[in-house]
Amino acid sequence: MENKLKWFPGHFSKGMRQKVMIMCAFLVHPPLYIVDEPFVGLDPIGIQSFLDLMLEMKKAGAGVLMSTHILSTAEQYCDRFVILHEGRIIMKGTVAELREQVGKSQATLHDIYIEATQGECV
Repeated sequence: MENKLKWFPGHFSKGMRQKVMIMCAFLVHPPLYIVDEPFVGLDPIGIQSFLDLMLEMKKAGAGVLMSTHILSTAEQYCDRFVILHEGRIIMKGTVAELREQVGKSQATLHDIYIEATQGECV
């Protein structure tokens, strides 16, 4: 980003604007970060940088509330989950608790979401 310091933000790509917003959010140290679809517009390096920052904030004691459709990443980095469908909470808990709710001990978060939103768990 240093090589872009003299650029006018209006000339930034969507991914670059997303990186700037993330950097601004992490300048302060609130007890809770709320992030909505943080990976949209980011390249793989930007995504990894965001995830590394998120882990640092968690280690420092901050909470992170994240909405995302990238379930494999959420499963890897998040502790608890709330699954929404048609504007309603249909499941919540840790991955282990969600697996128990669907009765599948090896299910991924993606598997759980598909099963839950197809009406089998509602």
